[in-house]
Amino acid sequence: MRVYSDDRRLDETIAFNDRDCVLVPRGYHTVSAPPGHDVYYLNVMAGPTRDWIFVNDPDYVVDT
Repeated sequence: MRVYSDDRRLDETIAFNDRDCVLVPRGYHTVSAPPGHDVYYLNVMAGPTRDWIFVNDPDYVVDT
C-alpha cells in the first residue's frame, strides 16, 4: 500500500499482512494485490465529522 500527499511530505509504501491495519492520516492511498491473490480493503472513517470528500491524484486521471 502507498500513502502519499501532493507535496510528498507524506510518502510511505507499506507491506502489510493478514489482519494488519494501516492508518491513513491524509492524502492519496492506493492498494493492490499481485496476480492470483485477493485483497480485501475496508475504509473506516472516524472523528467528529465524517464526510466522504475525495479527489483522484491528477497524475493518474485518465481522460475518457
